[in-house]
Amino acid sequence: PPPPPPPSPSPPPLSPSPPPPSPSPPPPSLLSSPPSPSPPPPLGTLPIPLSPPGSCYFLLTTCPANPTVYALNTWYRDFWGEANRQAAVNENACEQVRRQDFANWCGGVPLFSVTMHFNSLSSPPPPPPPSPSPPPPSPSPPSPAPSPPPPLPSPPPPSPSPPP
Repeated sequence: PPPPPPPSPSPPPLSPSPPPPSPSPPPPSLLSSPPSPSPPPPLGTLPIPLSPPGSCYFLLTTCPANPTVYALNTWYRDFWGEANRQAAVNENACEQVRRQDFANWCGGVPLFSVTMHFNSLSSPPPPPPPSPSPPPPSPSPPSPAPSPPPPLPSPPPPSPSPPP
């Protein structure tokens, strides 16, 4: 008889994932914007988020310990830091404490790899939109139509025919 078929290979055992480092920033579901699907513009050309007052934003240029959580070179609002570290009301909490938290969470990257931006509660309001320009002058009323010409005189009555 033919030999039995070889046993099918079993999949390799799964290795457990390491626990997340502390302190951990908020999960992406709590952020104001999803990761950007297209490559981001070069750093320095991204507009800084200027509103709302009382907000803290972060931007990562590298994050080797958690490379897939946030898109790099993209601004995200730090809702977790605002709610748990006073980053919405304290500039130092946003720009220093949270910056260090993110640098540690990303694997001890240098601080220059994390950019923070704080919008204070007393930020000046955005400038009002430009006032609309005055409406153009109304066109002058149309001149009256010329009066029709006088009627033509009626033709003279036919003259009587001569008697036969």
